[in-house]
Amino acid sequence: MSRKQLFRQPNNQTVAEIFERFAASQTAKGVSDKTIQNYYSHLHSLQKHLDFSAPLATLTKEDLDNMVISMRLSGLAHNSISSYLRVFRTFLNWARKAD
Repeated sequence: MSRKQLFRQPNNQTVAEIFERFAASQTAKGVSDKTIQNYYSHLHSLQKHLDFSAPLATLTKEDLDNMVISMRLSGLAHNSISSYLRVFRTFLNWARKAD
């Protein structure tokens, strides 16, 4: 069974590099500094469960499922996981539209 990639366009930029573009875009859009700090805080927490040095174009649903499993196994509270996923979903939606 083939792995379904979430992003079809060839792009060698890493998740971390594209996240930087996302943060800059949100800053330009007028998102508050506190919200941007929150995004970076969530990014730092998510990096423990997902390889942000990998190209975003290689990210699969299986990778995201494994990230959630890893967060649950590490003992994170349900609300924390939900909060991290909300921010990550916002980032992924932005990346999908931007690329």
